[in-house]
Amino acid sequence: MHEDGCDLSGLADLVKALKDTMAVGPAGPMGPKGDTGAVGPVGPAGADGAVGPQGIQGEAIGPAGPAGVDGAVGPIGLTGPIGPTGLTGPAGADSTVPGPIGPAGPVGPAGPQGPVGANGAVGAQGPQGVPGATVDLAPLTARVSVLETHDTAQDATAAADEATAVALAVRVTALEARLKAANIA
Repeated sequence: MHEDGCDLSGLADLVKALKDTMAVGPAGPMGPKGDTGAVGPVGPAGADGAVGPQGIQGEAIGPAGPAGVDGAVGPIGLTGPIGPTGLTGPAGADSTVPGPIGPAGPVGPAGPQGPVGANGAVGAQGPQGVPGATVDLAPLTARVSVLETHDTAQDATAAADEATAVALAVRVTALEARLKAANIA
């Protein structure tokens, strides 16, 4: 029998002989473990054993285990330098569909005023008006004749009064014409 490469077969015969010649008493307590002895010389090589039976072929790859949990997201790396500008691509084909109409622009400033247009056509005469009240023109006519004979060398105030009188005389004359026309009708 071999243990740790030592031949213990002679020891077994010795123990047997001692048992046969001695009376054996009860077993005593186990003693302390002794020191490990020195390694003995290597014994002669044993004969090769017979080849054992062929074992069952195992699976080449075992079943997949469960997926592990996702790991934490790592830190964001530094931004690299900007690459060189790429080559200009070819021009695209003209679109056959017009784009949408853009928004209306802001209102521009007002243009200059155009030239005055031609006078319009004269409208049709309106209906005859209601005759007015009769006015005694004798006092106005007398005043107008007094103003007409007034000296034109008077001061500026007198000239203004005279202009007012002339305008009044023109009005009186027009009023007389209207009254005459009213009497005819």
